Amino acid sequence: MKNDNYKLFAHSRPAFSGKDSSKGQAALIVVLFLVIISLSIVGGFSYLALKEAQISRTNFDSLKSFWASEAGAEDIIYRAIKGMDFPPANPDVLVIDDAQVTRNISYNVATEDVTVVSSGNVRDHIRKTQATVSASVGASFFYGIQVDVGGLVMGSNTQILGNIISNGPITGATKSEVIGDAISTMSAGSIYSISVKKSGPFSDDGNARANTITKSSVENGAYYQTISQTTAGSYFPGSDDVPYQNMPLGEEQIQEWKDVAESGGVLEGNQTINGEVSMGPKKINGNLTLLSNSILTITGNLWVTGNIIFNSNTAIELSPVYGFYSGLFIADGIIDISSNVIICGSEGYDEDENECYPNENSYMFILSTSNSLDPGLPAIKIKSNSSAAILYTNHGLIRVGATVHIKEATCYACQFDSNSVVAYDSGLANILFSAGPSGGRAIREWKEIE
Repeated sequence: MKNDNYKLFAHSRPAFSGKDSSKGQAALIVVLFLVIISLSIVGGFSYLALKEAQISRTNFDSLKSFWASEAGAEDIIYRAIKGMDFPPANPDVLVIDDAQVTRNISYNVATEDVTVVSSGNVRDHIRKTQATVSASVGASFFYGIQVDVGGLVMGSNTQILGNIISNGPITGATKSEVIGDAISTMSAGSIYSISVKKSGPFSDDGNARANTITKSSVENGAYYQTISQTTAGSYFPGSDDVPYQNMPLGEEQIQEWKDVAESGGVLEGNQTINGEVSMGPKKINGNLTLLSNSILTITGNLWVTGNIIFNSNTAIELSPVYGFYSGLFIADGIIDISSNVIICGSEGYDEDENECYPNENSYMFILSTSNSLDPGLPAIKIKSNSSAAILYTNHGLIRVGATVHIKEATCYACQFDSNSVVAYDSGLANILFSAGPSGGRAIREWKEIE
């Protein structure tokens, strides 16, 4: 009986066939396959996210390295220009935030050139800046706009890409922007309706300095005695007024340029240019007029005792022999530059494209000694143009028309019409002239090399 019960129990157990075993294995394989796919998908997304974060961090570190290398070079160049001592060690190493900056300084005994190679390094992301200072004739223009006590008026949508300093008020309108610093000097200094912005994410500019700041926005610091209806990143009440700033050029320097022009001979009476003409150095006792569709190539300083009139659809260029030097023309009267006048440095004028060839730090210096402050008949008036022009008048008004692009303006008073742009070029920190006043040291080269 016992054996029979055992058999009955044994026969009641479920039987597992080879077919059932295969089904179980297949299910297990499917599960494992799905797990592998899921892990692959998760791993793929994780890899992409990590890669994106790594790229962003690399770009961020590279940008910080660039600004650090620029700052390191700027310090050495400033010391060279001001005659200050260099760091005792060469190469010199310093730390800016989390960037290591290494500066190598070299001195050429024959030319008295000082060259610095500044290397910024943030987590092995390296950027290098090279700058050279020469002992040569020149003039310093450290600001996009420099104005005397006549003050600066900016129309709507006017943009200054560079610093502004004015011994008079700085007055803006709707969307008047300064990308850099805006400074109005002395106790009467004022900034009104200007948006002041930084030139880069790690730059220290974007500041406004004036006794009184009104209806403005300042991305960085506002330095003032009185402020109203103004927003700023930081506020510095009770700040000292900035002292009066002298104009870059004195009368003796301008006269020396005139003397160089006169040394090439004198033309009596009004002169009219029609076609392609080369001229200079030369003094003209009268007016100079450039007719439409003409090209004037300047081969030396020009001094015009009367007015200079450039009609529309003309071009003025420096001769290629100027190289990286700049050239100039001077009028004792007014200078009127019509629309679509292309002004080039020694890179020359491209007739096919109706534009200058790529600039090589050579500029056309346009100077009027007129004291006219009449907006209808200013000392210098320039209309719709794109040019490598530097405008200068110690005593008169410069009026810049709509959609004008220039490199720098220095004036007793300046007026910028709507939509005009001044794009300051770092090469203007000290431009060189083939003949002119002794300017001490001048920046000859500034570029990124890595």
